[in-house]
Amino acid sequence: MSRVECGHVSRVECGHMSRADCGHVSRAECGHMSRVECGHVSRAERGHVSRAECGHVSRAECGHVSRAEYGHVSKAECGHVSRAEYGHVSRAECGHVSRAECGHVSRAEYGHVSRAEYGHVSRAECGHVSRAECGHVSRAECGHVSRAECGHVSRAECGHVSRAECGHVSRAEYGHVSRAEYGHVSRAECGHVSRAECGHVSRAECGHVSRAECGHVSRAEYGHVSRAECSHVSRAECGHVSRAECGHVSRAECGHVSRAEYGHVSRAECGHVSRAECGHVSRAECGHVSRAECGHVSRAECGHVSRAECGHVSRAECGHVSRAEYGHVSRAECGHVSRAECGHVSRAECGHVSRAECGHVSRAECGHVSRAECGHVSRAEGHVSRAEYGHVSRAECGHVSRAECGHVSRAECGHVSRAEYGHVSRAECGHVSRAECGHVSRAECGHVSRAECGHVSRAECGHVSRAECGHVSRAECGHVSRAECGHVSRAECGHVSRAECGHVSRAECGHVSRAECGHVSRADCGHVSRAECGHVSRAECGHVSRAECGHVSRADCGHVSRADCGHVSRVGLYQCHANCINI
Repeated sequence: MSRVECGHVSRVECGHMSRADCGHVSRAECGHMSRVECGHVSRAERGHVSRAECGHVSRAECGHVSRAEYGHVSKAECGHVSRAEYGHVSRAECGHVSRAECGHVSRAEYGHVSRAEYGHVSRAECGHVSRAECGHVSRAECGHVSRAECGHVSRAECGHVSRAECGHVSRAEYGHVSRAEYGHVSRAECGHVSRAECGHVSRAECGHVSRAECGHVSRAEYGHVSRAECSHVSRAECGHVSRAECGHVSRAECGHVSRAEYGHVSRAECGHVSRAECGHVSRAECGHVSRAECGHVSRAECGHVSRAECGHVSRAECGHVSRAEYGHVSRAECGHVSRAECGHVSRAECGHVSRAECGHVSRAECGHVSRAECGHVSRAEGHVSRAEYGHVSRAECGHVSRAECGHVSRAECGHVSRAEYGHVSRAECGHVSRAECGHVSRAECGHVSRAECGHVSRAECGHVSRAECGHVSRAECGHVSRAECGHVSRAECGHVSRAECGHVSRAECGHVSRAECGHVSRADCGHVSRAECGHVSRAECGHVSRAECGHVSRADCGHVSRADCGHVSRVGLYQCHANCINI
C-alpha cells in the first residue's frame, strides 16, 4: 500500500493514518499501527534496520526497504525500487545512478543539461531519464508541465506517470483539485506515480489535503500564493515565480534561490551548478557550485571524497561522511560557515565552538552557523538557544513564549532558529508554532498549548498545515498533537508502534523512554538517533534528549523542563510533570 494509498489521512491529519503507516491508523493514532508498519512491520519492529542503515526499512517504506537504502524498494513502491534508487543507486550512494534518474544518468551527471534547461522534453517524455535529468525537463518545469503534471512520468519514474499527475491534474492545478482528491489512485496503485501525488493524494495528506494545502495554503505560499498556484503559475512555470516569491522566502532559499523557486535555476542548478554538483555551495546555498561537485569531484566520484573531505559537499556528501560531518560545508551553509564547520570545526570538533559561537546562522539561517553549529550548546542544550545565537539561550527562553517570538519561521533564515523562533524553544511552543511564521503557535492553535492539545485535536487547532506557517503547526493538525500522539512517542518504535507504544503518551514517556519503547531511534532504528549527538538517541531518550544530546533523556523530562534543557529533553515540557508544562 502506498503512502498515498494510505488513504484517508495525511501525516498532518494525525487522526487516522500515519504518514508512513499508510494504512489505517494515523501517526497519532498509531494506536494500532506503526508509522512504518504499513505492512505488518512497524518501524519499531524493523528495529534492526534504521533509516540510516538503509538496508532494510525505509521511513515510509511500508515494508522492506528504508528510504536510505533505496536499493530495493522504492518509497512509493514500498516494495521494489527505492525512491533514490530509481535506477541503481540510492540517493546516498550517489555514485552510480541518479536518485530519480530512473535510467542511466546520475543526478550528478546532469552536468550538461541544467534541470531548468530541460525545457524541451516533458518529464513524461523523459521515459528513461533521471528526474532532474530527464534530458530536458527539470523537476520544476517538466518542460511545460508542472512537476505534478509531468505528463506521465513520476519524479522518480520519469517514464510512466507524473508525480502528481496520476490523475490528470497538475500540482499547480491543484487549485481546483485538491491533492487530496487524488484519493483514488494511490502512489503504489499508480504503479508509476511519484511519491508526492501518487494518484490523487498528496504525500502528506494521503487522503484529503495535500501537505502544502493542509487546508488552504500551500507550503510554499507562506502568504499569498500556494506553491502550486504561485500566482497561477505552476511550479513548472515558477520559472518566474520562485517558491520564495510565492510567499517571500523559501525554506532552502537562503538568500538567492529557494529550492522551490527554481526560478531560473533548477533545483539542481541552484544558480549555476546543479544541486548534485555541489562543488562549493550547499543545497541551500545554491548559487555558485553544484552540490555534488565537491570541488571538482562529481557526486559519483564522491565515493572517495567524504562530505567532510569535500569541504564543500552537501548533505548527500557523496560518500563516506554523514550529514552531520559536513566537514566544512553545511547543507545550509550557503555562504559563510558550513553547517558543521562553524569555523573549521567538524561537528565532532564542535565541542569547543558553540553553535552560537559558530556564528550567526541557524540551519535555516544559512549564513553564519550551521544547525549542528557544533558548539557547547546543544540544540536544546540550554546555554545558547539555537536561534538566539547570542542573546537568549533556548533554556532561557522560558520567559519568552514562542508566541512572543512570534515572527520568524524556521526557514526564515536569518533571525530565529527553527526551534525557538525567537526567544522560546520549541518545547515552549505553548504559544507559537514551529512553523508559525508569525502569528499562531503550533500548540496555540486556539489558545491551547501543545501540551493541552490533548483536548484540542490537530484539526481543531485549525486547518493550517505545518508549512502554512501562520495558523497551525504540523503537530496541531489532527486530533492530538504530535506530542500527544495518542499514547506513545514518535521514536518509540522497537516493539510498539510509533504512536502506539502501548498506552504511554509521549508526555507519559517520562516513565517509558522512547528508547524503552524499543531500542531503535528514528534515524538508526537501533541505537542512536539522528541527533543523538551524545550517547543516546532522541528515540532512546532514556538518557539524552535529541537536542541535548548528552545528559538527559527526553523521557527524563519527567523532572526537568526543556527550558532546563541543560538537563531535560524536549518532552519535558509536556505532561511528564506539571512543572514541565508550566516552565
